[in-house]
Amino acid sequence: MEERNFRSYYYEKVGFRVVEEKKSLDILFKESPIDKKKLTHFTLRFTVPNTHRNALYCILLGILPTYQKLWTFVKHQRKQHFEDLHHTLRLLQVNNQQISKPQLYALMKSLESGNLKLNYQHQLGSHDNLIFIRICEALVRIAESESDLYWISKGFFQLFLSFRPYLRTLAAYTDKVMLKEDEKLYQYLVDHNIWKDLPLETWFMNYSHCHRGELLD
Repeated sequence: MEERNFRSYYYEKVGFRVVEEKKSLDILFKESPIDKKKLTHFTLRFTVPNTHRNALYCILLGILPTYQKLWTFVKHQRKQHFEDLHHTLRLLQVNNQQISKPQLYALMKSLESGNLKLNYQHQLGSHDNLIFIRICEALVRIAESESDLYWISKGFFQLFLSFRPYLRTLAAYTDKVMLKEDEKLYQYLVDHNIWKDLPLETWFMNYSHCHRGELLD
């Protein structure tokens, strides 16, 4: 067993694995500029400690630059932009008492993109807004401020939109796997015109929607 793998295994067994991970992240954060590839590699191998998730998400999603000396300025600009959007909704008489904060942030996103509609209550029920709201709800415990919650949620939502074109590829891959794993059942579904009517893309979409909270944890 490699020395590092043995050390990680030992720390995990005695309950100190998180300590080692925190130290590793602290070292990565001290680099200037911060290496996003190293951070990405770290997230693929280890669980990110709660104390570092907010900053790590902000870096990987492009909310904060890789130079820490610019963070104070950028955070101020992000917060000001967030507050301007919030203030604009108040001027438009959006009733904060009737909607949750994640719903409010969904409307702020729509306002920022120029897609806010007069019937905003109906707009909140759109599929994309429901997904954005679910992302916000999952990140409430992680984000350090309301501004960070908005920007991190928006970053993850943009990632979701970028993956949407691959849903058709996933459906095609499912077709190949089904043929390989159970050719008899697959042929039966095809012969009876059942397979082509299965809403595979919708299922993948709904799965990612329902389990987004668990994935972010």
